[in-house]
Formats: sequence, structure tokens, C-alpha cells
Amino acid sequence: MNREIEQLRTRVQQLEHVLTQRDQSLAASLDRERTAAVILGLISRSPGDLEQLLGQIGAAAKRLSESDLAFVGIHVGDDALIAWDHNRGFRRVGGIKPEVLAASWPRAAPKMWSGPIEHWEHEYPISAEVARRDGLTECAELQVPIAVADGDAGQGKITVRRNTARAYGSEHVALLQNFATQAAIALKTARVIGELQQRNADVTEALRRAEASSAILRQISEAPEALDQTLQTIAVALSDLSRMTAAIWLIDGSELVLRGVAVVAGDPDILPGIRVPIDEAAMSILSSPTPVVVDL
Repeated sequence: MNREIEQLRTRVQQLEHVLTQRDQSLAASLDRERTAAVILGLISRSPGDLEQLLGQIGAAAKRLSESDLAFVGIHVGDDALIAWDHNRGFRRVGGIKPEVLAASWPRAAPKMWSGPIEHWEHEYPISAEVARRDGLTECAELQVPIAVADGDAGQGKITVRRNTARAYGSEHVALLQNFATQAAIALKTARVIGELQQRNADVTEALRRAEASSAILRQISEAPEALDQTLQTIAVALSDLSRMTAAIWLIDGSELVLRGVAVVAGDPDILPGIRVPIDEAAMSILSSPTPVVVDL
């Protein structure tokens, strides 16, 4: 009888252990789903907010992988990157040697290692240098690439590190790959939005130039004899397009005469009709068809 009771007690304990593990697994799964929803919501609301996005991804990767360190980085040039880590937050880093980036960046597949530093430092010297600088003699590290551009998996990465040799597993690789996919979606979205904004700006600028040309041609058509009005219209158009003060001077004998002017806010007022004497050297320069740039 006592033996049966003991067996039953053991069985109950086993079932409780299984239920506890299941509850923990379910809680972790729900946590991952909630985190993914938060990141996707951020991508939807603010696709260009890379600072907040990288911070969310890095913090989530650190917490869900039970790591002591997390880093998210994206190449933005041959020697520059934007990055987030849990110590320094978001930052832009320039002047990085290309060989350093190449040596510390996973090009296609995830990489992970663990154990005493001397066992793997020959293959991952930069990670070994950082770990030793942090006072470690062993650690575990996982790096997953972010495919920013189609067919290019080497333009970004997510890195997590444990300050012990407790190795990462396949579930952690899958977790970071999911975050890497979300980061890639956000970066591609931000790039497309940036291209559209630039295209809209280019179209807007082209329309402004077309409207300015139309105003000048209309003035010439309506009053071809009114030279001063036409020159003033041209000056206004130049000022609007350049957002600077524009003045049109004509040579009259040995003098320059101001015939049209448009002044932007902050510059002193100038009235048309001003005459300025010029010498032969200045006359030679001003008579040349070559544009002259003068820093004032």
C-alpha cells in the first residue's frame, strides 16, 4: 500500500513538473508574440524611427534570450553604421575600418559559440577582445545577420552574449532570426518611404521651377516693353527658388545699375536704381559669359 502511494506521489510530482514546464513554455511563447506585435506595431506607425525600432529589438532580444548583452547594428556606408546596445543606447558610428566590419559581421548564416575565450578567439578575435575587455574568461555568443537588401544578408546583425559558457540553442537562433526579419522589413519600408519623399520633393521642386518660368513668360507676353517689370519678375523667381536674396544688375557705361531685386527676410532692403562705379578689371570679369562665384 505504501509503495503504491509513493508511486502515485512520484507520478503527481512528475505531472506537476510537466505542467510547470508547459506553463513556462506557454508564457514564453505569449511573451514572444506580444513582443513581436509591439515591434510590428512600431514599424506600422513609425517606419522611419530607427532609434526606437533598434532599441525595441535589442531589448527584446536580450530579455527573451536570457542574455547579458545585446547589440543591433546596420551598415549605412563603407565605414559607418547605426547601432543600439543596452549600455550606450542608439548611436551613429563612423570611421570604422572595412576589415573590422568584415571580420565581425556574419555574412549569410547565424554564428554561435561558447566556452573559454581561448578556445574560439582565433576564429572570432573581435568578440574575444570585447569579452576580455569586459573582464570575462568565458562566454557564449550568438550573431544573426539582417538582410537589409534583397540577396544581401551582410548589411546588419543582431548579437546577444551571455557572460557564462551556457550555450544558445536552436530556439534562440529562431528567435533572433524572427527579429532580424522584422528589422529588415522596417529598414526596407523606411528606405521606400525615403525614396518616395525624395521623389515628391524633386517633383515639387520641378513644379516650382515650372511655375516660375511660366510667370516670367507670362510677364514678357503681356508687357514685352516693360523691361523693369520683367527683370523684377525674374529676380522674385530666383529668390523664391534659391531662398536667397536675388539682384539683377545691368552694365550702363562704367556703372552697374540695379534693375531688379527680391530680398529675403533678414537681409537689408535694397531699392532698384542703385548705381555702382566699376573699373576695367571688374568690367572684363562681368562682361565674360562664364559664371562668377563670389564669397561675401
